[in-house]
Amino acid sequence: MNLIESIAIIGGKLGEPAKMPCYTGQSMPNTTCKRGSELVQNKESVCSMCYASRGHYMTSNVQNRLWERWEALTMAHEDGRLNEYELAFSKVLLEYVASYRPEYFRWFDSGDLQGGWHIESIERIINMTEKEGAQICHWLPTHENKIVINYAKKNNKPKNLIIRVSQDMINKIDDDIKRIIDVGLGASVVCTKDKLKDMLNECRKKKITAAICTAKYNPDGTESGRNKCGPCKLCWNPNIQVIIYPKH
Repeated sequence: MNLIESIAIIGGKLGEPAKMPCYTGQSMPNTTCKRGSELVQNKESVCSMCYASRGHYMTSNVQNRLWERWEALTMAHEDGRLNEYELAFSKVLLEYVASYRPEYFRWFDSGDLQGGWHIESIERIINMTEKEGAQICHWLPTHENKIVINYAKKNNKPKNLIIRVSQDMINKIDDDIKRIIDVGLGASVVCTKDKLKDMLNECRKKKITAAICTAKYNPDGTESGRNKCGPCKLCWNPNIQVIIYPKH
């Protein structure tokens, strides 16, 4: 298959997260999130304030592209064509590598894993591109903790795949945080400004390596004025077990 055919098979071109130090990403409608669709009903949850439910994400053009990507993936799964989809995705990603040489890739700036089969499919895509010489570090944030914990227990996760389990509630680390870390996964938690340092100290007490995202606030607590990652790549750093994000 050629590049044009490959792009059509995966539902269109890859996304381009503007605020991040990665040129490419993959996203789908946030209404297709499994656990997220339940969590959004809880006002104390991170999902209740999902950024993909407002602004640029809600424009008709963006929504159409998100749904096209989701339909391409789910139809390939249902029709038994995941091999074709994975080959096409790896071909498109390799073309981006050849053209822009991105070192980092972001999965799901909107949307989430659709099942255990989905994370296994992503692993195969990563392995395909790596065999072709592509050196890309993949970051995959998710609320599907059971799916990725089971995956991590049963599979030899690629070293360049950084999975971070998003904690469900604002200002709170889930009880299973140690179980998440013990199977080789990372995590993230969202906090209000007044709780950022408290969360950092709580992680340290639990002997968890953590860092506060500086996209919104500088280390001294003042507004950064950036509201974007800039050159920071902490989310892709496997040595940082928990990333603490300021509430948007």
